[in-house]
Amino acid sequence: MIFKELECIKIKKDYLDYKIKKGDMGTVLECFQKPEEAYLVEFADSSGESICTEFFKPDELEKII
Repeated sequence: MIFKELECIKIKKDYLDYKIKKGDMGTVLECFQKPEEAYLVEFADSSGESICTEFFKPDELEKII
């Protein structure tokens, strides 16, 4: 697993259907290994209101350093 639960990440590209853009930051809620590695990530606006909670593959996400 590349990412851990509750880790902050950045998205690598735009997902306009989900209302998130490249560079938006989110939080990993859950990590999955089967049937393939994936992460449930929540994105929120500046007031903390959830924008999107969706599954992403590891190559779609980037660690925040």
